[in-house]
Amino acid sequence: MPKQQRRQGRRDERKRTAVKALLMRPEWRRWSDRAIQRALGLGSDRLPRTIRAELFPEERERPRLYRTRHGTEALMRLAGIRAARWRMAKATAEAPPEARDLARQQHQVRLEHFRTVGRMLSEARHLYAQTTGRRLRLDHAGDPSQLDGFEAVARTIAGRYPELLGVHGYRGDGDSTEAARRLFDRFVSGNPRPLLADLLEEATDSLSWRNAA
Repeated sequence: MPKQQRRQGRRDERKRTAVKALLMRPEWRRWSDRAIQRALGLGSDRLPRTIRAELFPEERERPRLYRTRHGTEALMRLAGIRAARWRMAKATAEAPPEARDLARQQHQVRLEHFRTVGRMLSEARHLYAQTTGRRLRLDHAGDPSQLDGFEAVARTIAGRYPELLGVHGYRGDGDSTEAARRLFDRFVSGNPRPLLADLLEEATDSLSWRNAA
């Protein structure tokens, strides 16, 4: 066996040993495969998933911990993730080529809208904290008038995103509360990420109805 292959084999064995050592510790076994990859500097290596399946096949559906982008710990529901993947695979397989092309085009448009709304909400939160010295909390507010300083923030944000909030309240004689109401509604309704599986199913149904007519 060439010397380079022997070195690679030893490196692979050291990786396996390190992954096993972490997975044998209950406090580490609760964490996601990606968290273990990062802890050991494995990059995109799939070793944690492979070795976990070998050592603990009965824990396949057990929720795992991961760290959010805000630095907090959260539980990952694997059953829901696998169900979403299965639905996506099913929708893709059942969609004719025309429906797949249409769905992908719509998905790109909706993704861009999703990102724009996300940026707007993030800027609004930051501006509210900057101008009032408080975090924006909507849990005790039934309408925007109950949030001190929110209307002024909404006018500024409407100037940056008129396509989302309109020009109300920051120019001309518009209703000064309209921008606040629209921004408040955006926060309350949330900003769900568009799913390609939804659009594939919609495009497939739409084409089926059109062809049947």
